[in-house]
Amino acid sequence: MSKRRFFLTLTIICIVGSAFFLLRRKAALQPDFLAALQPTARPPTVLQGAQPETPKSTASTPVVPPPVAPPPLAPLAGSVEVSDQENMQKLASVLFEFSRPQRTFNQLIQYLRTNGQEPFVARDANESTGEMMIVRTKSPFSGTRYFHAQYFSDNGQERFLQHMSFEVPKGPQAMAQALQAVKTAFPGLGQAKVQSPDLLTWDAGDGYTVWIKRLKAEELRDNPFNAYTKDDVGTLRIAIEATPEIE
Repeated sequence: MSKRRFFLTLTIICIVGSAFFLLRRKAALQPDFLAALQPTARPPTVLQGAQPETPKSTASTPVVPPPVAPPPLAPLAGSVEVSDQENMQKLASVLFEFSRPQRTFNQLIQYLRTNGQEPFVARDANESTGEMMIVRTKSPFSGTRYFHAQYFSDNGQERFLQHMSFEVPKGPQAMAQALQAVKTAFPGLGQAKVQSPDLLTWDAGDGYTVWIKRLKAEELRDNPFNAYTKDDVGTLRIAIEATPEIE
């Protein structure tokens, strides 16, 4: 064998051996290399103070129906609207109660204010006639109008009731209803002293007379306190006033 062929053969053997060695090493390293390329599972990072997000369910969320409104409350007992007849009865009782000797001017004002009548007072005084206090109201009870009270004081004496009245509209049953209200408010009135289709009067005691009067056209004309029209003829006035002394 010549030297040239020997070296050529040796070179081929070296190349083949090197290739075989490299192939075997690659095969040994392949599992670790591939494992390094696979993603590593790790727990999710949770920020300090934050809660980990809860995975959302893929199931459909049930639809919750809107709440049903509760039924309306029933009206409270005793909250029904007060009738005009009851208001007439209430004011007739005011005539009785505040004509008693123990009742005062200031107590009447307080009662009217407490019951929403919005009372206001006008004062008229001079040396010859003394002092007159007139009480009116801005918000009369339904079915009534023109509440009017006069208190008189002479020479510094205590005020006393001179006149108190109110009016109710005319109607087929107006006189009968007014009579019932007065009889209920003033117990023991007895028989009327004056009894006619347009006027009833009674002795109420303590120096007072109570009366019911159907007003005529001439009695409505030029009234210094109240405004009237021709349709007001027949209006009823219910009053109590000091009985004039007969000399």
